[in-house]
Amino acid sequence: MADLLDLLEVITAAPTTAPQGFTTDPQWSLADLEDAYAALRARARVELEGGTSGIARWSHCWSRGWRAFRPAGAHPIEVVTAELRCDHYGQDCQCVGDMVYRAWCWDCEHWSVIATSERTAVEDIHDHCWPGWRDLPVGPTADREAHWEQAGAPILTERGPVGTRPVPGRSPFGGYDLPAPTA
Repeated sequence: MADLLDLLEVITAAPTTAPQGFTTDPQWSLADLEDAYAALRARARVELEGGTSGIARWSHCWSRGWRAFRPAGAHPIEVVTAELRCDHYGQDCQCVGDMVYRAWCWDCEHWSVIATSERTAVEDIHDHCWPGWRDLPVGPTADREAHWEQAGAPILTERGPVGTRPVPGRSPFGGYDLPAPTA
């Protein structure tokens, strides 16, 4: 049985205005969505008597997931995911969904497009926050203008046909290491 103090805390908590489920509305900041997700987790912990297993899957909320990266510098970018796949394993169903990604810039308070790949979301937010990033010289030690050497700046690296995921924090400036665009 749930602890009475836990129940009281959930009942008296300030209501969240952000949706506690999937939303495409760009009016909600990442902080708003995190607060809504935290409130949902607190409620689920009490209602499920301590368990919140699978909450990201059944709530369809935007969340950072297990590999959260806290960026620093100019245009700190964070990627969040929403799990929209169904739970009808091996059954015929009409569910439509996938794991979707979205990136948020804390400086600009801007969302990327909602995409089915993390790379697409990260590249879209870089197009907004770091226009011209696709024209950077390839390599972490390449000569670059001072603007591209500030904290949080991305770099481009040559990648093979696999391993093309954008890596947060791998830039010597603390930004993303993005795969160089292919010709």
